[in-house]
Amino acid sequence: MLQEFKSFISRGNVVDLAVGIIIGAAFTGIVNSLVADIIMPPIGLLMGGIDFSNLFIDLSGKHCEALSQHCIPEKLTFPPGKKVGGTLAIAVENGFAPQLQHMQPVMLERLATYFGYKAVERITISHTYVPATPRKMPAAAAVLSAESANLADGVEDDELRAALQSLAATLSGKTN
Repeated sequence: MLQEFKSFISRGNVVDLAVGIIIGAAFTGIVNSLVADIIMPPIGLLMGGIDFSNLFIDLSGKHCEALSQHCIPEKLTFPPGKKVGGTLAIAVENGFAPQLQHMQPVMLERLATYFGYKAVERITISHTYVPATPRKMPAAAAVLSAESANLADGVEDDELRAALQSLAATLSGKTN
């Protein structure tokens, strides 16, 4: 078995492959440095001072959440007899169509991740008016501490004490 391994290693193709991998690894650093340090800075200057070293795509989803307030999914259609390669039709407000078009690759990737396969291959955009959806207001923060709310207990006038307690309850975030 050792003899077979030696004959396999001594063949020219395996040695050539190993040398190719080593040279390729060495040239990777050289090419990356050439592109990042020599080629891209002049291109960035020609394009108005763009710094390509800090250029990235934000995939956090924050842009998608803001964009979703201006879009309505209309329908999802599939080719006859299939559940793959569908087309998602989305209605979007006119000013947000370019952003949606820019986010299409991210949306398609997220849909594929959600379904576990490439269920949606295309997104079509139609322009429309999207009615504003009512937003749920966050709970109010307590303006008055619990200790301050109990200060009205020492007031002798019942009507004034009740009014102060109601005000304290409202300011502390409690409902009556």
